[in-house]
Amino acid sequence: MTRKNIIYRAGSIAIIVIAIAIAVVMNVIAGMVPIKFDLSDSKIFTLSDTSREIVSSINDNVKIYALYDKSEGKVDPSFNEINMLLEQYNEFKNIETIYIDPVKEPDFVNQIIQNNVNLADKVSNSVIVVENAGRIRAFQLGELFDTSKEQNAVLKNASKIERTITGGIKFVTAEVIPTVYFLDGHSSSDYLNDYLTLRETMLQNNFDVRKLNLDLKTSVPSDAKIVVIVNPDSDLKDNERDMLVKYLENGGDLMVLIDSKSSGEEYSNINRIVRKYNIEIRNDKIEETDPERFSPENRSFIKVDLSYGLVNSSDEENLYLLNARSVNFLRKAENNDEKDIVNFTVAHTSENAISMDMKSDNKTTGEFQIAIAAESNLTDDPARVLVCGNSTFISDTYAALNQENLRGFLGWVSWMQDMEDDNPVEAKLYDSGYIKISYNQAIVLLIIFVAIIPIIIIVIGFVVWLKRRHL
Repeated sequence: MTRKNIIYRAGSIAIIVIAIAIAVVMNVIAGMVPIKFDLSDSKIFTLSDTSREIVSSINDNVKIYALYDKSEGKVDPSFNEINMLLEQYNEFKNIETIYIDPVKEPDFVNQIIQNNVNLADKVSNSVIVVENAGRIRAFQLGELFDTSKEQNAVLKNASKIERTITGGIKFVTAEVIPTVYFLDGHSSSDYLNDYLTLRETMLQNNFDVRKLNLDLKTSVPSDAKIVVIVNPDSDLKDNERDMLVKYLENGGDLMVLIDSKSSGEEYSNINRIVRKYNIEIRNDKIEETDPERFSPENRSFIKVDLSYGLVNSSDEENLYLLNARSVNFLRKAENNDEKDIVNFTVAHTSENAISMDMKSDNKTTGEFQIAIAAESNLTDDPARVLVCGNSTFISDTYAALNQENLRGFLGWVSWMQDMEDDNPVEAKLYDSGYIKISYNQAIVLLIIFVAIIPIIIIVIGFVVWLKRRHL
């Protein structure tokens, strides 16, 4: 071996050793510097400005209990995501994050259950508990992610960690939590099963949600701030109507959401209530003629405009409704003789929509009100009524497809209670890690990566060897 050859090889080895040493040192330094970059499009691993504003405005001392071993984050990506966000919550002076392993400290979890017996099942299966002065919200792992099943695999579509925890903080620190009752006994739908997304959103925005069967009551519960009637199949009974009339006279708030129905149900008792507030429910079905305002598959799946003043929304926000009916002012709002009743148009169609009467099939073209609100000033605590000719927009199917539907509803109940209309923190979509290719494209890529590229590398290596073998 010549001197030149020895020097060449020694130099190559030295370069390799130096490169390895630099890589090791850089990795050690990177591990010591507490700097992280969130490169995801939706900033899944970073608290949003909305959450930061909410948490910064809170004066109470809130504790977030993570009921699992923190080291789970090293092996499970889901817990790693939770840990990263909990670190950011913990940066606020009035938020303390505490990790509790239920296996090692079962007494701690048992104590929470004893103090919140009604939430025993929920707490025992939870991974996050938010607590303030004895008030808690508990969340199971499944509530922190939006998932779907594809064949035998469970796919994570969106992260709801921030939305859920921030909502929990708002709930446990709220001075007043209005109770919203959903009327039961007149519909096959159940808010516990068919409106889970809505219920979750309301709970995270400081509303307590319960069911109410007036047929079993002599009056509306005294803690009811809002009563919501969702798409009843049958009209109210006379005693139920009378209870709601008295409830409104005492300053209660009522929301009525009714789809268009082929049954032709007149809802005379519900109409008798809302007519007192200059609103009438029509027995029709709305279609749109503008292609930009209806689904190509169904002209009855329409987009309607949210009006200003009542809902804190931009001019680009709409509601998306299936099988809507219209509602009317009994008298034009600007000509309302009853000065104690103030009306607002909340949602409306375009000027070229079609209303088809469900009895006569007669059609009328024009702009129609889909939702109308009213405020009565006859009492110190004004009664507020809102009637919308649709309920599908808050069902799980359509609320999950369009966040504006939930924001619209949340704006309505917030207006009823004079609460600030904060948009809920939205779920954050995961960046798609998939590239869709055809079968032929897959074959071409297979040939390139399995055959062509390896052959090129071998040829280049052989050429280099030929040139250097005599060095």
